[in-house]
Amino acid sequence: MMFATGSAGIAPRDAAAQSDADIRKAAAETGHSEAEVRERLRATRMSTDEIRAALREAGYDPDALKAFRVEAGGQLDSLPVQAPSGALTESLFTAPPGAAAVPLAQRPQDWPPFTREIATRLPGAPAPVLPFGYEIFSYAPTTFEPLTAGPVDPDYPLGPGDEVIIQVWGDNQYTHAATVTREATITVPDIGQVVLSGLTLEQAKRLITLKLATVYSGIRASRPTTFVDVTLGKLHAIQVFILGDVVRPGGYTISSVSTVLNALYNSGGPTPRGSMRDVRIMRHNAVYRHVDLYRYILAGSKADDVRLQSGDVVFVPPVGKVAAVLGEVHRPAIYELKEGDRFRDLLELAGGIQSTADLRRAQIDRVIPFTERARYPDADRRAVDLSLSSVLAEGATSPELVDRDILQIFRIGDVLKNTVSISGATVVRPGTFELHEGMKVSDLVREAGGFYKDVYLDRAYLVRTHADLARSIHAFNLGKAVAGVPEDDLLLAERDSVAVASMWDIRERHTVTISGSVRKPGTYEHLDGMTVMDLIFRAGGLKESASPFQAEVSRVDSSTIASVKAAEIFRIPISANYRLASADTTFQLQKWDQVFVREIPDWQMQRNVSVIGEVVYPGAYSLRAKNERLSSVIARAGGLKPEAYPRAATFVRKKDNAGRLAVRVDEAVKGKKRWDLVLEEGDAINIPREPRTVKVVGEVGFPASVLYDGGKSLGWYVDQAGGYTDKADKSRVKVIQPGGRVVGPRKFLPDPSPQAGALLIVPVKPPEEKHDTLKDVATIMSILTGAVTTIFLAHEATK
Repeated sequence: MMFATGSAGIAPRDAAAQSDADIRKAAAETGHSEAEVRERLRATRMSTDEIRAALREAGYDPDALKAFRVEAGGQLDSLPVQAPSGALTESLFTAPPGAAAVPLAQRPQDWPPFTREIATRLPGAPAPVLPFGYEIFSYAPTTFEPLTAGPVDPDYPLGPGDEVIIQVWGDNQYTHAATVTREATITVPDIGQVVLSGLTLEQAKRLITLKLATVYSGIRASRPTTFVDVTLGKLHAIQVFILGDVVRPGGYTISSVSTVLNALYNSGGPTPRGSMRDVRIMRHNAVYRHVDLYRYILAGSKADDVRLQSGDVVFVPPVGKVAAVLGEVHRPAIYELKEGDRFRDLLELAGGIQSTADLRRAQIDRVIPFTERARYPDADRRAVDLSLSSVLAEGATSPELVDRDILQIFRIGDVLKNTVSISGATVVRPGTFELHEGMKVSDLVREAGGFYKDVYLDRAYLVRTHADLARSIHAFNLGKAVAGVPEDDLLLAERDSVAVASMWDIRERHTVTISGSVRKPGTYEHLDGMTVMDLIFRAGGLKESASPFQAEVSRVDSSTIASVKAAEIFRIPISANYRLASADTTFQLQKWDQVFVREIPDWQMQRNVSVIGEVVYPGAYSLRAKNERLSSVIARAGGLKPEAYPRAATFVRKKDNAGRLAVRVDEAVKGKKRWDLVLEEGDAINIPREPRTVKVVGEVGFPASVLYDGGKSLGWYVDQAGGYTDKADKSRVKVIQPGGRVVGPRKFLPDPSPQAGALLIVPVKPPEEKHDTLKDVATIMSILTGAVTTIFLAHEATK
């Protein structure tokens, strides 16, 4: 078992003919990377010689893994082996420490050969069919470790190393613990040495009680007043050997109360090649007991789970005859068969058939046995059909099975044939009903509880499904059918379906619309008798901004809409307390009407702006008039503080997402109308303290903030920051003044002077375009050649 047992893996005894590259490729195809293989080889802690020996014993070429050898003095990690033989193959199949275990059913490359064969032959199988019972050994061995100390059953055989605890209580009291020596003796106060060789715990208790009775008379009195208890403390260990087709064969030191199952759990259990039904306990060079693990798994019987003795050998032979069963059984799996097991025995192992099994037919996919192949010279397999009801009949002969039979138990159909159904939102109890002989539409309606009042009685449909699954539709008058009129009260057949409509399924629900100054404008269902006030109430009432004088209704007559395109307009008076004038009490809305509730002209709530920073009273201010200006709000904020620097003020307009505006707040404060903007709701003005630096960034020697020196040009500030780099684009230098204005160098005028708080940006030169000189020359020559040709032709034409 190396990585995979399929054709893509490294097959036993075939690796010798493969190169290192072939082996690496074969491992990769099984889903194992080279690093993963190396890591798992290290995890085995085996030397190169030990790996070769393990491969040879498993039936592989000893050099099958030489391509993954970790060079360390010509050896793999040559640490002592800490696991029994078989650890190499086990480590290559298990996940590394800390990794989540991958269930066997999810790893097709690790499926046993018979499982893969079934998946290939029956691709429609719902899940991989795995050998039964092996998964119980996938848990950690510590989960099933026996106790290392008492209590034990009375038949436990005492042995060297057991700790015997003697308690005397009653008139006399003491406790004494003694360990059984190699000579199978213990020493007890008052009675001396006691020989326990070959005794069970119950027998030892009787012997010790008899000896103590010679010292304490209360023990042997007719009415005892002194009592003796003999129990065990620490138990001795035994050594057993677990061999054959197990995951980790070898010698194990286990508790003396360990059974066959405990030992198998320690070794990882049988491999899929090992038997689950003929585990042998070898004692004194003879078979002491045959253990059938199926009895433990299926019936919970521990009759065969005997206690082991030191020197016992638990041997797992190769698996015997197997057969797979899948389909409508309770436990689909691959089962090992004992001698004499037949068809019904296999079904019993699988938990019996399910109620959905088709008793008319079962099928066996059979490999023709050696003894019968002469009868079928041109076939290797054959299908055997069986009547399941006949096989399971009382007194019937159970058919024989052969090795690797694949039994399929088929499922009955899922279609209910003796049913009819009725559907529709207006049916009281829609659903599927049993079809009775002579049943008609009226009978089905009666069983469904009838209809609600919105049922549409003039037309319904019956959909009929024929034997060939073709479908046909039949229309009928539902009202007449319920009344029993023969032409409409149709006779029902299997799988007929009756569809009943509500009148609202075929009729459009009419609506009206309201918009304007109401709390919940939108479209609402038109109700008979609805007035404008009714609609306003459904729309949540009027807003504070609503005009209390009138509502406007727009109406289109659907019967004349093709010839009359314009809408008819009605003005309905309303009052601020929602009371409608006399016109409203009689004016009713019609379908598709649109109602408009107008807003009071020039209605506005408070419009706020914010002024923060270096003003006397920073905060939010409501605008006093539609045309209030910046200077007015700053004056209301107490004016500028002495340390304010209005040149660097920022002005951000929220309206229309305008963002920051380049506004000279210092000029606006002085009353210059160009900068003294009319404010809008959401405007934000931030007036900082006076900065004392100019920040220089980009392609300069040392980007930094340079101390402000009034009147200096941008070139001076660039020099203070280390001058231009070779990549600097001097023609595109930009200065962002503190007020937001952007200026740059001028060709014929002196460069602008940055103000305090300005940002000076020196960009990088754009990459130069590379010209293909040869291509350009060729293009020019082509143009010139064309021109010369044209001139020549023109000259010839004028001769």
